Amino acid sequence: MTDIAAVLSQTLGTELAAPAMTADEATAAGMPGMGFAQARINEEPQHARPEFARDLRLPLTTFETWAQDHLDHLGDTR
Repeated sequence: MTDIAAVLSQTLGTELAAPAMTADEATAAGMPGMGFAQARINEEPQHARPEFARDLRLPLTTFETWAQDHLDHLGDTR
């Protein structure tokens, strides 16, 4: 999430925060289950991971490109 916040911060031109938290910290911050779901995603392979698409030679779009394209599509509302 910190990587995503960094890309969106750069794309939007405003600082966004996504603090790294343990599952217990996320629960205490009012996000029950969030930390546990993220931990599981990190431990178990997911079918939508970029490396699987690369293995199939599917075209990929970086998150940076996706974010900029969507900002361009929506228009600059800053």
